[in-house]
Amino acid sequence: MTDDFRIGQLVRSKKGRDKGGLFLVTSVTDSFVFIADGGLRKISRAKKKNPRHLQPVNIFADGDLTDDIYIARFIKEYEKTSEKKQEGNECQKQT
Repeated sequence: MTDDFRIGQLVRSKKGRDKGGLFLVTSVTDSFVFIADGGLRKISRAKKKNPRHLQPVNIFADGDLTDDIYIARFIKEYEKTSEKKQEGNECQKQT
């Protein structure tokens, strides 16, 4: 199950208090995936998640994964680009 996840991969939480949130994978073990968002969940306190509770986004960060600021910016940029794509799709549907 953890074979589906790689360090630096963007994932979305499907369960728990952080449901719907975006995170980067910081570490992978045999049965758990550790995730961080650079803000509330920093690398030093990475969240241990069951891989069944994560949805891979298949976008990978190639920068410094030990830097919380980089992780937070990466996630924020992804959210901006995905919002623009959704707005574009909505405009096309209306016409």
